[in-house]
Amino acid sequence: MFNRLKKRRLIIAVAAVAAVVFGWLGFSTYQYIQHDPSFCTSCHIMDDAYGRWSESVHSVIDCHACHTPNLKANLRQLYTYWTDPPEKPRHAPELENTVCYKCHHTGDPEHPEATPAGEQWREVLAEAGHQEHVKVQRIQCIRCHSTSLHKFVPPTDICKECHTRLKLGDSGMSNHHCLSCHSFKATGRENLRPIREDCLKCHEAMHVGTETFPQSEAPMHWDCRQCHKPHDKQFLDVEDCKGCHASQIENSPIHGVAAHATCTQCHKPHTWAIDPKTSCMGCHPDREKHAMGNACHMCHK
Repeated sequence: MFNRLKKRRLIIAVAAVAAVVFGWLGFSTYQYIQHDPSFCTSCHIMDDAYGRWSESVHSVIDCHACHTPNLKANLRQLYTYWTDPPEKPRHAPELENTVCYKCHHTGDPEHPEATPAGEQWREVLAEAGHQEHVKVQRIQCIRCHSTSLHKFVPPTDICKECHTRLKLGDSGMSNHHCLSCHSFKATGRENLRPIREDCLKCHEAMHVGTETFPQSEAPMHWDCRQCHKPHDKQFLDVEDCKGCHASQIENSPIHGVAAHATCTQCHKPHTWAIDPKTSCMGCHPDREKHAMGNACHMCHK
């Protein structure tokens, strides 16, 4: 009887040790498969994806922080790779914005599923560009940030993928990137369209012939895009001016003179006020001493 009890205890001990060993092996295997990115390299076609991930800013998190396939998808993928091994990945994983919001968010109440982000993350939803593309247009993050596997910085020509009809053509700005004017990362902005301050960052210091750019005394203090349409044409013409000044042009005889058909011939861009010495006398030098002391527009309306 003593031997039988001793034998039973031995069996229980062996079983306990075996349970611990197999439990540890099972847990380690599960952890390796589910949470160790190096597991992905067990399939050679993932070498490129793993390499790019390891060099990206996301190398500090594991694969399943973003990729969370269900059991059915995992089994289907396993079957495919055992029965008909592909030479390269056959599909691009689709990620909803909610996955990105887990880290990249600003506490937006519209997205309660997101947890508060630390200071190490850019408050992306506070930026004008992300406000428009993510919150208004509801575009998926990976549409711009993952055009190439695990390359998260958008390529320079990504805007053209959607904005195919917006071209600069011969506007003089054809060599500029979209973000030169559209301040994607500006905060506290209602939209992504350039405002006066954006334009003046480059143009205030420019000098083109006798043209000057808006100074504090200039009469126009609204956004430049109310007159300038860089995606349509480079220079404004009389039809553009008529958009606001139709009555002044049509009801003033001096504006009906054929030689005065171009507004900027007399009204210098961004200054606009007529200076007889530089405007009228430029074409009428023989009238310099005519009606001395009186400005031309006193008689010529």
